[in-house]
Amino acid sequence: KFFFKMLLLDYKSIWQLFLKCRRFRTGLFGVFLLVELSFYSMHALGVDLAIKGFTDVTILMITGYICGVCMLKYYKNKSDQFLINNGYKISILSFLPVFILKYFFVPNQLQWVIAPCYFFYSFGVAFIVPSLFSMLSKERKPHEQGKIYGLIDSTDTIALLLALIIGILYSYLKINVYVVSFSIFLISRLYYARFNKTNKNES
Repeated sequence: KFFFKMLLLDYKSIWQLFLKCRRFRTGLFGVFLLVELSFYSMHALGVDLAIKGFTDVTILMITGYICGVCMLKYYKNKSDQFLINNGYKISILSFLPVFILKYFFVPNQLQWVIAPCYFFYSFGVAFIVPSLFSMLSKERKPHEQGKIYGLIDSTDTIALLLALIIGILYSYLKINVYVVSFSIFLISRLYYARFNKTNKNES
């Protein structure tokens, strides 16, 4: 009983402090959740385009994210909004060649053609995610930032589970995963625009 009582109190605290705020909800679920869902769904692209040896492309995707995080050190004087906007530009532009190149190359060749696209897509995402976390954290008191990290980590897990569901749907419906992933990413950009219009103190 004590455990469930504490769990209920913690839930009420999270709701009152964070989820009740429309700006925070938009940033967490409208932007972060959709960006991560798109990111995890991109790993299904190897199946979608029948690419063999997809591991090499995945490694480049990871490398792109690491390079993006490292680049943040050189842009520490730039605003979070500047970094997020540029992250979206890089990622969206890196997506576009995939839609065109798949019609001109066989799957084995496509692996090496779209590898740079994956690299720069992850590079852009690495600008978005830490900068969004920074924006949300700066608007809260220091003792509340641990809960923010917990919420982001939980939301990331939800994104992974949803991406797995998309992978299962691919097996049955043969949907174009890269189209779904790109659409989700564009929707997150729309929510980010809405996020910017909300007031920091809005509930």
